[in-house]
Amino acid sequence: MKSPQILRRHPALRWVVPVGALAFAFAATAVAVTGTSGQSRLPPTTAAKLMAAVSEARVGAGFSGTLLAQMTVDLPVSSDTGTGGALMAMLAGAHTMRFWYSGENRQRVALLSPTSESDVFQGGTDVWQWDSESRVAVHSMLPAAAQAGFGAPISPAPLTIAALTPQELTERSLAAVDDRTTVTVSDGHEVAGRPTYELVLQPSPNSPTRIASVHIAVDASEKVPLGVQVYARGLTRPSIDVGFTSVTYKTPAPDYFAFTPPSGSAVVPGAQPQIIATDASAAASDSAFAAPGIGWSAITEYRTADGQAAPTSAPMQTRMAAVSGPWGSGRLLQTPLLCMLVSDDGRVFSGSVEPGALYQAAATAP
Repeated sequence: MKSPQILRRHPALRWVVPVGALAFAFAATAVAVTGTSGQSRLPPTTAAKLMAAVSEARVGAGFSGTLLAQMTVDLPVSSDTGTGGALMAMLAGAHTMRFWYSGENRQRVALLSPTSESDVFQGGTDVWQWDSESRVAVHSMLPAAAQAGFGAPISPAPLTIAALTPQELTERSLAAVDDRTTVTVSDGHEVAGRPTYELVLQPSPNSPTRIASVHIAVDASEKVPLGVQVYARGLTRPSIDVGFTSVTYKTPAPDYFAFTPPSGSAVVPGAQPQIIATDASAAASDSAFAAPGIGWSAITEYRTADGQAAPTSAPMQTRMAAVSGPWGSGRLLQTPLLCMLVSDDGRVFSGSVEPGALYQAAATAP
């Protein structure tokens, strides 16, 4: 099966918004596919056909909606794309977001809280991330590879809530599928009052990943991902559960995508991390934006702008163990879904892998 076209269309948020808990990349491989229908209310389909339909989905008029993101385990988060100035902290619980989409070159995600709002605006080649509490605006430009329509998702190590949309998680999940991944489909489900199919992706039990499965709810008529659940191995509840509570298929007003940094705010440039191949069959790429397929055990490297250790909150520091080795010294965070290594020289390595894989990546990374 060819790489899903949705990845080649490069919806821009995937290039700039971090999603370190799921450092997924391209895979152009065959898939072990089975299909089930059960007590169907929808036209029967197979996993292969549904994956292709999701990849080819076009929502010409755009859509918008409200999302609920629930984290049942603590995850490390950062408020920007990796400039080194943002504090990394732990995230758990439920969070409300708004999402607007008007074509692959115009998107916006907003994280709502009682006293503040964090937004990601993408218009054309410009991507802005804005935090109303810190009054910091992070400005990034799409890389040449993204503008050309090819390349791999770029995922700095810290996770940001803005990346936790069904669209982003689905892209990275489909990109991680390899010939050892089992893919099944069923129906009889609903999300936001709309009938959905459910794709279930299960990495091989022998795969060196902490991800047990990814469940994707696909709108039966529009073929748009409406919900994603990510399960860590050994847990019966999803570590990440993101889904629309309401969705409207019509063009959002242009004002939703416009952003100008407010007077007195700080404007800083975004970072450009790289994905590291951890599979022996995947050779490292010279380009940070053309990494080869590396599947579920991908590791992402991120470097702070000033070469100093990435700033972390006090609660996060209490969860991290001091570690050292030939690669240097730093701190290690382990959760059921991912591991993160923060070195003292300003490098961060993250992936749904065991600590040893991070140590090896830190020792061999240029």
